[in-house]
Amino acid sequence: MTDEPGSLSLRNSRHERFAVLLSEDSGLTQLECYCRSAEPTVEPSNGRQVASSRLASSEAVAARVSFLKRQRAVETAPSERIDSLSFNKLMDTVSD
Repeated sequence: MTDEPGSLSLRNSRHERFAVLLSEDSGLTQLECYCRSAEPTVEPSNGRQVASSRLASSEAVAARVSFLKRQRAVETAPSERIDSLSFNKLMDTVSD
C-alpha cells in the first residue's frame, strides 16, 4: 500500500511545523512561517528568506503543504444534506 504524497508527517519536526503554518490561511508570509517554525523569537533575515524559499520548494515540504491544504478544504467544505420531505418536493417540481 502506498501512501498519498504528503500524507505522512515530515520526520523533521521543524519542517513539519513549517508545512503546517504554510498550509494554514493565517496571513503569515513564508519567511514568518519559517521563523516561527524554528523558535518564536527568531528574527527574519536575508539568509532566513533564502532558507525558507529552499525549504518551501523541497519536494517533501511542498507535497505536505499541498496535502494539508486539500485535507483542510475537505474538512471545511459545507456538507449539504437533504431530508426526505425536501427531496420529495424537489422531485415533484422536476417531474412537473
